[in-house]
Amino acid sequence: MDIEKKVAECLTIVLEKNISPNDSISMNEDPTWDSFKHLEIILMIEEQLGISYDVEDIPKMTSMDLLIKHARKSI
Repeated sequence: MDIEKKVAECLTIVLEKNISPNDSISMNEDPTWDSFKHLEIILMIEEQLGISYDVEDIPKMTSMDLLIKHARKSI
């Protein structure tokens, strides 16, 4: 399973812009990534990867790198 590609695909769908696995994108830098989109991203990644993030980690995962890092720990 290619976690990076799946996370990038989820971000692409939710944020409605083309995001590749090599991109560096974060909630602080992208105005379209608001708190509602954040929850959509989290839910979609959990569904696509068959994982469940720890509730206390969700607010901390504000970049693609952090989403990938936490997904690896959850698999």
